[in-house]
Amino acid sequence: MLVRVRAAGVNPYDTYMRNGTYAIMPPLPYTPGSDAAGDVEAIGEGVSNVKRSERVYTAKTLTGAYAEYALALEPKFIHFRRTLLMLKARLSGYRMALRTTRYISARGHAPEKLCSLTERAAA
Repeated sequence: MLVRVRAAGVNPYDTYMRNGTYAIMPPLPYTPGSDAAGDVEAIGEGVSNVKRSERVYTAKTLTGAYAEYALALEPKFIHFRRTLLMLKARLSGYRMALRTTRYISARGHAPEKLCSLTERAAA
């Protein structure tokens, strides 16, 4: 599938490649970047999980993510909306824990007592 790249991730090994310090150097010409988010421009034969113009996240692009367009295999992508929903669910739990800690701390309880307070509440 062909993805129009809207955002590309910068991984540590990408920086090592650009600096020439990575253990295995790819043959040139080389386009760095493996993670990208963007819109599906075209799909090939056998691609059934995605439609044209759908937003996707892809890891391990075939042609590199530091470009306007990147080729990606179907199993190596996640629908953008599903990714956002997963992140939102994880962040909601984190926010709840953070707010609970602040609430309890503001009322004079030490943060380290939070564990024993929540254990007692759960019992």
